[in-house]
Amino acid sequence: MQADGPLLDDQPTSLLSLFAQSKEALAQGQGLCFRGNELNSETASVVVDALAHEAKAKWMNDGVTDQLALATTISKSLTQQRTRLLDQARDWDNLRSAINERLDATLEDLGRQKVPPNLHLMSSGSSLFGSQHSLNNLTIIDDHGEDRPSAATSSASRTEKSKWKSLRDFVDEQAIEAAQERMEEERNLLDDVLNSTATHPADLSAQIAAITSTIPVLASPPHSLSAMLSPHDVTLAAMAARLEDLAAHFGQMERAVQDEEAGQPLNEEEIQGMYLLLYNMQLPGILAELQSCVQTMEAVYGSIATYRDSAHAVVEAFGPVIIHLENLEALMDAMLNHHSKVEADAAEIHGVLQEHHTALEGLAHSYEFYQLAYDHLIVEMHRRAQYRTEMQAMIEEMAERLTIMRNEESEARQRFINDHGGFLPDDLCPYIPDQPLNYIIDWQGSEGAVTLDEDIVADVSTSSTVGRLNHV
Repeated sequence: MQADGPLLDDQPTSLLSLFAQSKEALAQGQGLCFRGNELNSETASVVVDALAHEAKAKWMNDGVTDQLALATTISKSLTQQRTRLLDQARDWDNLRSAINERLDATLEDLGRQKVPPNLHLMSSGSSLFGSQHSLNNLTIIDDHGEDRPSAATSSASRTEKSKWKSLRDFVDEQAIEAAQERMEEERNLLDDVLNSTATHPADLSAQIAAITSTIPVLASPPHSLSAMLSPHDVTLAAMAARLEDLAAHFGQMERAVQDEEAGQPLNEEEIQGMYLLLYNMQLPGILAELQSCVQTMEAVYGSIATYRDSAHAVVEAFGPVIIHLENLEALMDAMLNHHSKVEADAAEIHGVLQEHHTALEGLAHSYEFYQLAYDHLIVEMHRRAQYRTEMQAMIEEMAERLTIMRNEESEARQRFINDHGGFLPDDLCPYIPDQPLNYIIDWQGSEGAVTLDEDIVADVSTSSTVGRLNHV
């Protein structure tokens, strides 16, 4: 509140002039003190508002920060869940690679192992692996135990070994390929399921970063708000004291005017004394001091009001942030639900994949045991051939001995007849001329037999299954 004009003339000429100046000074002083009290009340109210906005802004900032921290934790959890599912998929891929390599190695072994033509029919429908439990479909040549090369053996001897069928030719590789294709389809389905969450962690992190970048920053107050209010009481007390000085001077001037109106006018010397008294009180300085106090209080009020407005603006700025945070919460709920479904679907697919793996593992076992059984078959056929050879040699030796013994017996009987038969009557021992019995060695039943070349047996003896043969 500024003064309207000069309070004192350089040369006051009357008591009324001095009275008017004192009255004007008192009015201005009262106005400044009223403004000071008004500013004190307004400043206190602004401080309350500023503290309320500041507290609300901090509360909202803490709440948003906590929610973003929770969202970050959920993002990390989703990343860990996805990593675990990917690790499970990689573990399965390792199992699949292992069983495929095992099958490939077994098939390559079967492909290297040649099957003599006399061990199978040449028709395409024949298969050593026609039955998964026996070799009953194996067709062999029956020579009834006779140690002679069969027609098939002779044919085999004329056939180049490189053109022989291998054990792999009797394997139904289409069944393996079909099983592998079904397994690949399930694996691709697992990829589709896992890929549906590929962008979730990145999307969530991007949303968190976007919201974080929009969080308003609350500026710090210039000073402690309560500390800024503390000097006001001292200032108001000083202003009140100055106002009392102005009131005292006005009272003195008022009494002088009353005395003059009562017929007791002051002379020039007394008026000059009143002027000097007025001058000595430095009335302009008092008003200037009051004006300075008001300006100081206005500056404090303005600073706190600016901070209040800033805090209020921060509170208002949190509105869009809260909306984005609610959208983020909905996004996280959707992602969590989707991840739960993905985990359930992945577990179901892994169960199907494990069934395929078990089936392929069973095929690998079957083909390995078939190869082992075939090696046993070759060894067994060779053993039986040796047995037949030994039996044939024994039979031939015995037949030869029986022939010699019968011939000797015939000669002995003939000598007896020659020496004594003419002297014996015919009705005495009429069977004396009989020849000795002719013994013939025969067999009962029939046995299929195949004669294998020694190099075929040698190949089996040096094959990769020889170690397994020794442990069976």
